[in-house]
Amino acid sequence: PLFAIYGKTGQQAVQLFKKASGPIKVTSSFTEFTYVFGNGPSASQTFKVEGTDLAENLTITAPTNYQVSQNGSSWSNSVTLNKNAGDDVPETTLYIRLNSGLAKGDYDGNITFSDGTNNKTVSVEGSVTLSCATPSISFTEATVNKYRGDADFKITPSVSGNALSAAI
Repeated sequence: PLFAIYGKTGQQAVQLFKKASGPIKVTSSFTEFTYVFGNGPSASQTFKVEGTDLAENLTITAPTNYQVSQNGSSWSNSVTLNKNAGDDVPETTLYIRLNSGLAKGDYDGNITFSDGTNNKTVSVEGSVTLSCATPSISFTEATVNKYRGDADFKITPSVSGNALSAAI
């Protein structure tokens, strides 16, 4: 729109424009999110996000099978950060983790950051594995002394094991 301003030098034409939406900045260095089947969720990892000249509030959406949090204890599929009067979201630390209750497999996806006009994605990789315990067997010798005149004697060694696929 075109407006006029009056001053000492007379009428001046002034054109007003809405401030353009600015960038969304994300700082992250994720390692793989992982846990052993039945022991989820994964450990959480942090990342930082900030926005300048945003069109709307900044929404951060976790990929399927992940959750995000602002405090590391209350988890959800998405978090919304409200922009301030200058249309900015100051640098904010957030948390992300791989959900519990998942089957063995790989879980990759993208965290989405959006202000309704600008979108940014950051990838995450995760997996749920099965426990692979190493079998172990222990054997304790039994000492037997046979004395003259003993009719019968029995040797009873002690055998035990962990993570075995069959009985000993």
